[in-house]
Amino acid sequence: MPKYKSSAKDKGVIIELIKEIPHYLPYLNLTKEQHIAINTYLTLSLHQGEAMKMAEFKSYSPEMAANFGEFYEAARPFMNSDSLFEMIFSTESDYAPNLANLLAYVKEARARRIKESSDVIYEHATYHVDEDENGDITHRLNTLELIIKIKEQTGDYKEAFISLENKVPEGFVKTEKLEDVANFFAYMNKYFSEYLRRELDPVGEAFHD
Repeated sequence: MPKYKSSAKDKGVIIELIKEIPHYLPYLNLTKEQHIAINTYLTLSLHQGEAMKMAEFKSYSPEMAANFGEFYEAARPFMNSDSLFEMIFSTESDYAPNLANLLAYVKEARARRIKESSDVIYEHATYHVDEDENGDITHRLNTLELIIKIKEQTGDYKEAFISLENKVPEGFVKTEKLEDVANFFAYMNKYFSEYLRRELDPVGEAFHD
């Protein structure tokens, strides 16, 4: 997960979270109560100019603090943070959550959901999905010998940009690895075919009860 240069409590991070959460809402596992709690927490934090300490938010509303804490705990394993405060996160703590890491988690929600929707098992490769700053999705297959990238054209599933990078000078790939390559392209064909048959809809529901 990328680290944001701005402070975890920076006002700019709070503003960006307020803007990005509605955009990625269809891909976040948020209950209605958690969504209300997060919006309230961010609004209060914006009013005071920095991220609110969890103990202060709990004093404001124990119920909303608990709902916010549930979502943050679910997101924490994806944050890859080595901060001691992150490891002992609590709604009663006298410190604020790392909103920069939470922002990165939110902005990776769509790519994460796309990756999770794949049921293909690779023996000698790994499958990754990334979303860039322009909102373009790139599917990537990594092996020891090569990297294959398929980038979606925003709003147009009739074309895709494909690139292949050889990681060995000779460019040879062991034939046993070809099954992974074939499975990757077969899945990509299925993936794009599904979108060509219908308009793009968010994956899953916006809220989960």
